[in-house]
Amino acid sequence: MPHAEILRYVQARPFTPFRLRLTNGAIYDVTHPELCIVGRNILHLGMPDNPADPLADRVVAIALVHVAELIPLTPGLVA
Repeated sequence: MPHAEILRYVQARPFTPFRLRLTNGAIYDVTHPELCIVGRNILHLGMPDNPADPLADRVVAIALVHVAELIPLTPGLVA
């Protein structure tokens, strides 16, 4: 997926949480824009243990070529 498309969601105001579905079937929810750092070919996503918490407990690196789908989420439906 192009980095510009992901950036559009990360930088949107008001921010709407979104889900990334990868080519291997893995799913990551982006619940806070400050937890997502988008590069040209990779993004780093901070993963909080509590989705309501904007502090990362771990970080995953995701190659953008493996992002198959970006799905906007209703804030109340974030798991």
